Amino acid sequence: MPYDGDMNQEITPILQVCKIVGDQAKLARALQVTSPTVNQWVKGERPIPADRCSAMEALVHGAVKCEQLNESLSWIRIPDKSWKWHPKGRPVVDPTRDAKPRKKVEA
Repeated sequence: MPYDGDMNQEITPILQVCKIVGDQAKLARALQVTSPTVNQWVKGERPIPADRCSAMEALVHGAVKCEQLNESLSWIRIPDKSWKWHPKGRPVVDPTRDAKPRKKVEA
């Protein structure tokens, strides 16, 4: 649910990003997505894709982390000196963490 000024409303990580950059429309422009897309993320109607999570983390200089924006993904960090706000580096999704073991194929 978008923040409407109600002090009792939970401020989610995506709302924190919106507040830092100004509002949902400004975030949409910065990420080159539509305002309805951002609004769907805010409402929880669709998950935030991994690439948009890392773009948002960079946009707010680490004030909100990828791990907060999409907790359903298995995030790891790789060293990257340009990612100065996080000591472990750039966030990436670890595709092996949740991967199912492959079935052995007999020849």
